[in-house]
Amino acid sequence: MKMKLPDAKPGRVIAMVAGPPLEAGISVPIARGHWEAFFDESRGLVRVTRDHEVTESLVEIANGVHVGLNGASLSSFWLLPNFVK
Repeated sequence: MKMKLPDAKPGRVIAMVAGPPLEAGISVPIARGHWEAFFDESRGLVRVTRDHEVTESLVEIANGVHVGLNGASLSSFWLLPNFVK
């Protein structure tokens, strides 16, 4: 699937979750609904999203790591990894 990384603003995203507090190095599930992964092999771009047609704003939280937000809700994340050959 051909994809183009939308324009993103650098910044940070603060997650607020119900339940126990987040701990460094411990993963938590985000699966509330169905998530799909898309990969553009020509660009090396990965997108994981609940709805690929939702309007979102992108925030670049690290080099090659973008978070898509629809209002205050997480809608996707985009990865542009440097693959080892």
